[in-house]
Amino acid sequence: MKNASSMLSVPIGNNAHTGSRRSAFSLIELLLTISIMALLTGIAAPSIGYLADGGMTSVEAKSEAILQQALQHAVTQRTFVRVGLASYTDTASGRQSLLCVAIASTTGDLRSEEFDDEASWRQLAIPVALRGVKLDDSHIPQSSVMVSVSQSSYPAFERKSGNSSTVFSHVFQIDPQGQVTLGKSVYPREVVLPLANPQRPGNPVVISISGLTGKVRAMRKEQLIALNK
Repeated sequence: MKNASSMLSVPIGNNAHTGSRRSAFSLIELLLTISIMALLTGIAAPSIGYLADGGMTSVEAKSEAILQQALQHAVTQRTFVRVGLASYTDTASGRQSLLCVAIASTTGDLRSEEFDDEASWRQLAIPVALRGVKLDDSHIPQSSVMVSVSQSSYPAFERKSGNSSTVFSHVFQIDPQGQVTLGKSVYPREVVLPLANPQRPGNPVVISISGLTGKVRAMRKEQLIALNK
């Protein structure tokens, strides 16, 4: 199969046998180029839930993606979003893992506290699997203002998939202004997901979301060491 560049080099129209070189794209060539670029972009941008597993780099990318999605939905749709984490054992590998999901209020407020009711709290996307990691608060810098999602006082919620169900017990909330809370009137400076592979605890990643602005950032080993100094 010829690649895109070779396809675009084929002369089009009456100039096919003239041997002359044109200095600019024709309209047809331009439209063809745009179509190919759009196709390649679509192939290269899978949904969050299907990002390839690649160790802590994959975990970091998935975590940041779902938090950005939750924040954007809360602010643009002027509603409340809750993000939950659940521990589970991956059946294929036997590794301890986390499942992360975001749900949004369909009324735009906290009128309904039936968080298990999908009519009142709609799931934004399929749950994201963070394979091979667990929450490990020991990686939170001691001198920081970071508070782990494991310290949340929000109630757990349940989501069903087929004949099984998952309870998301570590929950934080994003309001329509982008502020993040771990409970009623609990406004930490930073809410964090301290993630570590139990088999390689020396290579953690801490995902932080600002309690005031919702800004998301990821910190690896070197940055965490610097914060502890």
